[in-house]
Amino acid sequence: MRSNAQNPVPAPRRMPLPHPAPAWPLHARPFPGWPAALIAAALAGPLPAGPALAQAPFGGAPPFGPPGLAGGNGTGAALPPGGTAPAAEQPGPPVTSSRGGAVLLEQANYWRSQGRLDLAQGSLDRLLTIEPNNPNVLATAAEVAALNRDRAAVQAYVTRLNAIARGSPAAVRAASALRMASIDEGMLAEARRLAQTGQAAAAIRRYRDIFPDGVVPDAFATEYYQTLSSISPQAFAEARAAMEGVLARNPEDRALQLAFAQMLTFQEPTRPLGIERLRALSELPDTANAARAAWRQALLWQGPGEATIAAIGDYLRHFPTDPEISKKLEDSRPSPTDQIGQLRIRAFDLMKTRPAEAERLFEQALAANPEDVDSTLGLGMLRRAQRREADARRLFERAVELAPDRRDEFLRSMGYVNAQGVAYGAGGNARGTRPVTGPALQAWRALERGQLDEAEDLARRMPQGTAAEGAEMAKLLGLIAARRRDYDTAELRFRESLARRPGQRDVQAALHDSLVQRGRFAEADRFAAEAGYSPATNTASFRAGALRAEAARTPDVDARIALYRRALAAEPNNAWTAHDLARLLKTRGEQDEARRIERDLIRRGTPDSLYAAGLLAEYDGRPADAAARAEAIRGRNADANALLARNRRVLEVQRLEVAARGNPRSAAAQRLIAMAAEPDPGGDTRAAILRVFGRLRQPENLEAATRAANPAAPANSAEAKALMAAALLDAGRATAAENLARRAESDPRLGTAVQRTAAGLPAVSGAGAGAGAAAGGTVPDSWRAQLSLARVLARTDRAREATELAEGVLSRDPRNVEARSVAGEIAVVRGNLSRAEQILADGKAMGGDELQMALLEARIARAREDGPRARRALETAARLRGEQLRGEGR
Repeated sequence: MRSNAQNPVPAPRRMPLPHPAPAWPLHARPFPGWPAALIAAALAGPLPAGPALAQAPFGGAPPFGPPGLAGGNGTGAALPPGGTAPAAEQPGPPVTSSRGGAVLLEQANYWRSQGRLDLAQGSLDRLLTIEPNNPNVLATAAEVAALNRDRAAVQAYVTRLNAIARGSPAAVRAASALRMASIDEGMLAEARRLAQTGQAAAAIRRYRDIFPDGVVPDAFATEYYQTLSSISPQAFAEARAAMEGVLARNPEDRALQLAFAQMLTFQEPTRPLGIERLRALSELPDTANAARAAWRQALLWQGPGEATIAAIGDYLRHFPTDPEISKKLEDSRPSPTDQIGQLRIRAFDLMKTRPAEAERLFEQALAANPEDVDSTLGLGMLRRAQRREADARRLFERAVELAPDRRDEFLRSMGYVNAQGVAYGAGGNARGTRPVTGPALQAWRALERGQLDEAEDLARRMPQGTAAEGAEMAKLLGLIAARRRDYDTAELRFRESLARRPGQRDVQAALHDSLVQRGRFAEADRFAAEAGYSPATNTASFRAGALRAEAARTPDVDARIALYRRALAAEPNNAWTAHDLARLLKTRGEQDEARRIERDLIRRGTPDSLYAAGLLAEYDGRPADAAARAEAIRGRNADANALLARNRRVLEVQRLEVAARGNPRSAAAQRLIAMAAEPDPGGDTRAAILRVFGRLRQPENLEAATRAANPAAPANSAEAKALMAAALLDAGRATAAENLARRAESDPRLGTAVQRTAAGLPAVSGAGAGAGAAAGGTVPDSWRAQLSLARVLARTDRAREATELAEGVLSRDPRNVEARSVAGEIAVVRGNLSRAEQILADGKAMGGDELQMALLEARIARAREDGPRARRALETAARLRGEQLRGEGR
C-alpha cells in the first residue's frame, strides 16, 4: 500500500462485517495503491460547467426542508441547538493527497450542490479507488450516502473511519451523517407538522427528542433554526448566531444563504439586512426565483415609511409589473395628515438653527391645511422671535380661534406668560420663545421614525386636562393604531378625537381611510357626506382591493367568484381582478365567460392586461397564444420574457415530438433529452418531455431523459416532483412514479400547499396572481400537485389515500373539472364504477366541461366493457376537441 507522506494512515485491513455481505459498498472497500496511469484514467470524467471548481463548497439542498423554505446543505457538521457556532477549525492536513483527487472531490462538491447525488457518488467512487483511506473523502461519502437514505453505507463508512481515524473531525462528520440517516421519520414528520401549524415551541421540543445529544446536522439546520427563531426575540438571536456558524462552514451554499436571509426578514430590526441579502440572491440563477418571492414577501411585511418606500422602489426597478407591490408603495407613502405632521416636526426642530427653513415648512404645512393649529402656533412663535409682534398676535388669535380650550398653553408657548401663568411685561418674552418639547412633540417625532411603541408610550403621557389635549392624544393613538393596521382601534380613537374637537379635517380623513380599509365603503361614503368631507382617496380602487382580499380568504368557490365579480365591477380596468376571475371560471369549466374576459384583456393592450391574458392562455395549455401575448408587450420586462421563454419551450417540445417520432436516435430526440436537464422550476417542461418519450415508445430515451431531469433532486419543488411522478406514470414507469411520489409527499413544502388547499385558499390569488407566477416560473396550484399525486397513488396499494386526496379537492370545489376527472379516473381504477358514474352524472348536471366528461365516460365504458358506449363517448370527445381547436384558430 502506497502511504501518503502528508497524511499517513495505517494500512487497511479487513474489518469484521457488521451484517451479511455485501456490507461494504463498492467504493468503500479497501483497495491497494493504484499506478499513475490508472489514476489519470480515473480523472477522465467530465468536469462540471459553472463556477470555479476550486471555490465549490460541499453543499446543496437537503432532501428535507421546512414548509415553504429553502433547505440547508447537509454537510453533517455539528452545532449545538442552543448555542452559537463553534470556533473555526485550525488548518489540518490536505483534503486529498493529489491534484487529481482534489479535482474529483470538487466534482463531487459541485454535483452535490446541484442536487445530483448520483453524479456526486460517481466522483466519490473514483476518488475512493485512488485514496481509499482518506478520512475526509470517507466522511464526504458518508454524507452523500446519508442524503440518499442509505444507512448501511453510512454505517460502513463510520466503521472504517473509526478504525483508521477515530475521534478525528472526519469521524465526527461521518457520525453526524449516521445520525441523519438514522432519524425517526415519524418523529421528524411530527416536528414538521407542529412547526407548520404554528406550534414552534412544541416543534423544537420534538426536534430535540430527535437530536438527543444536542447536535443538529447541518442538513436540518434550516428547518430547526428557523422554527427556533419564531419563538421569542431571545430564541431568534440564538438561532441567528447558530445559522451564522453553519454559513461560516458552508460559505458558498446558496440554499443556506437563502434560508438565512429569509430568517432575517422575520424580525423587524433585521429585516432590512435580510432584504439586502435576498436582493443579491435574486440575481443568481440558482436562487433567483425563490429569493425574489421571499424579497417580495418581506416588503409586504414592512410598515410604511421612507425606508420602505426606498426598498420598494429598488424592487420595482427590477420587477415593475407587480401590482400588489405597487399598491404597497402607494400605501407606504405618507398620508396628507402624515405629511403635514412631518413638515411641522421638521419646522419645530429647525426654529433655532435655521429659522428661514422652519418658516418655509410652517407655511407649506398651512398651505396644505390652513386649520393646522400647531403650525399656526409655530409660525406665530417665529414671528415673535423676529420681532414681528402684529403678525405674531394675529397668528396667536387664529390658533386660539381654532382651539380655544388650548389658550393657556398658547400663551405660555408664545412667551406672553410664564410657567405659572403670570404675564410678562411689555413685549413679553420673545427671546425665550422656543418650540414645545413635551410628550406631544416627542410622540409625533417617534411616529415619524416608525417607532410605534415609543410613540404610544409618549402619547399616553400627554396632558388631557382640556378637550383639545384629549383630542390630540386620541388622534395620535389612532394614527399609531392605523400604522399597525389595527383599524378597529384606529376608528374608535378617531371618533373620540372628533367628539372632543369636531371639524378636524385630518382626523376626518384618517377615519374615512380606516373605514375604507376594512371594506365598510357605504359607511365611509355616508360619513363623508354627513361631515362635508371630500375624500382624496380612490375609494373604488380600495373597494376592489378589499373585495379581492376577501375573495382570497373565502373557501366557498361560488362566493369567491361573486366577490371577484363585484371587485371587477368596482374597478373594471384592473387586469389582475379579471385574471383571477377568469382563472377560477376555467377550473369550473365555464370557458365561454373566461374567454370573454381574456379577449377583453387582449383588447386593452396594456402590459399588465397582455401579461394576464398570456398567463390565462398558459394555464389553458395554449402555448402559442401565451407566447403571442408576451411578444405583444412593448418593452418586455423579466416577467414577460419568462412567460415568453416558458411557452416557446412548450412549443419546441411539441415540434421536437413530431420530429422524433419513429427515430429514437434523431437530433430531435437528443435535444429533448438535453432540455430535460435545463432549469425548470415548475417541472412542467420536464414532465412534458417524459410524456413525449412515453407516447413515442422510446424507452431508452425515456430513461435518459429521466436521468437528465433528476426528478428526485432536492432542488426540485414538491409540486414539480408530483407533476413528474404523474408523467412517469403516464409513460408506463409505475415503480419510478411511486418512488418519486413518496418523495414529493414527504416534502414539507407540499404539506404547506395541502394545508392551504384544506383551508380553501387559492394558490394564486389577488395581485399575486401575476407576480407569483413570475416569481417562481409557472406556479402549479397546490390542488394540481395533489391531483398528480393522487393519480400515482391510485396505481399502488395506497389507492384509498389517492381517493381521499382527489375527493378532498372535489368536495371543496365540486365544479373543478380537473378534480372531477381525476376522482372519476381513480374510482374506475379501484373498480368503484358506481361512484365513477355518480361523479360523471353530477358533472353533467352541473354543466361541467363536456370534453372532460366525455373522456371520463369513455373510461367508465371501457371498464364496463361497453364498446358501443365507449365509441360514442370518444367520438363526442373528438368532435368537442375539434370545435375547441377551431375556436382557437388552430
